[in-house]
Amino acid sequence: MLFSLNTFITAVLLSAPLSIILYWIMKIFSKQSIINARVLNIISIIFLLRIFIPVEFPYSISIYSTKTMPYIRDLLLNPIRNSQINLLNILLMIWVIGSVIKFLLFLKNYYRSNSLIE
Repeated sequence: MLFSLNTFITAVLLSAPLSIILYWIMKIFSKQSIINARVLNIISIIFLLRIFIPVEFPYSISIYSTKTMPYIRDLLLNPIRNSQINLLNILLMIWVIGSVIKFLLFLKNYYRSNSLIE
């Protein structure tokens, strides 16, 4: 299994349209009982796993981009105004901080609802 910046960008770019399709399915079929909520949760978990674990397997066939991906990589890895910080580090910090805040809010709501039940 290989992990690189290109696999991460590819995973995010491929998962975004799939999550939009999932949202569209949920919006259309929410009032009908055609699709079970459990099925939608399983699909959501699959999407999240694909985003959180962006790996390439050695036997997979990769189509290498010589124009788009190097440009995106260079844009993300270029230092900002002669400093050690680059755009990738800023985006990763925003993502980590947002994830921690959402996780803490989840724990707060979980313990609040758990105390109401007991």
